[in-house]
Amino acid sequence: MLKALKTIAETHNATITKHEVGADFIIGLDETKNMVLFYKKTNDKITENCLDLSDYKACRILKFCKNTNAKSNSQIIETLKLEFIPKDKTTTESQFEFYDEDTNIQLSGELELINTWQPLLQQRIAAL
Repeated sequence: MLKALKTIAETHNATITKHEVGADFIIGLDETKNMVLFYKKTNDKITENCLDLSDYKACRILKFCKNTNAKSNSQIIETLKLEFIPKDKTTTESQFEFYDEDTNIQLSGELELINTWQPLLQQRIAAL
């Protein structure tokens, strides 16, 4: 997966200075150019993204859950995404999907990764 991320980086004249690998994805950052890169491969789809953080005003976590038991109020995470809110209101939001219960049987570090990357990227966006 790192090779695929490096290919995306080369296409956008970026250099990966920080990266982490999830179950079926890899996320990377060019700390000099403030670009975030994302590659995800599932059985039926490949997702490749490269975003210039200067085009965005915020990065937030989208967490969709469902209740498993009304009495205990316990929830199961269905989807985990990083969403990037653009400065330009005519541009749609961009999302990086870290986890989807339809393609992954269970969480395997995605929650920790998203909770690491969201503040890191938000801090970079706020500094631009």
